Amino acid sequence: MAIENADTAVSTLFDHYVNHSFATKEYQESVLERQLGKLLTDSNLRQRYSEQKLGTSDYPVKFPFVFVNESLPLQALKPIYLGHDEPAKIIEHGDAWISKMKRLNAAGQLALDTLFIAAPPEEGKPKLLKAFREICEELKAYPGVRVTSTAAGEFGILKQINKGIPASYTG
Repeated sequence: MAIENADTAVSTLFDHYVNHSFATKEYQESVLERQLGKLLTDSNLRQRYSEQKLGTSDYPVKFPFVFVNESLPLQALKPIYLGHDEPAKIIEHGDAWISKMKRLNAAGQLALDTLFIAAPPEEGKPKLLKAFREICEELKAYPGVRVTSTAAGEFGILKQINKGIPASYTG
């Protein structure tokens, strides 16, 4: 009995301190934003991006990285944490951004290219992966909206970022 409780205690502590089970989606996304900011800095792209609100005065949507030229938002980058441990949490968080894309699109306020950098759930969890894929597909239904996974690694993410920048601005 004591060993069972010790195993449970060790497992709980491991989840808390190593797997960061205490971390909220807001915390997870702030970590993803810092990582993306570092990647942009290391790739000499950071100076092109700033935090901006897209949308209308009645419905502004904050993006941490927006590339603007002559007041035209060319590209918006948004890290999104979809690595939740329940399909409903993935869907609820994804739906919030699907709704934002819907409203920005209706107002004609989407950036020319919007790239979501999505942290996926762990492999081997079919229900979680199904919810993740569903959200990614629904986001991509809007004009100029793309989704890449953090699993693509830094090179893959940079490739997707560069793909969305008009050729006249890559030099």
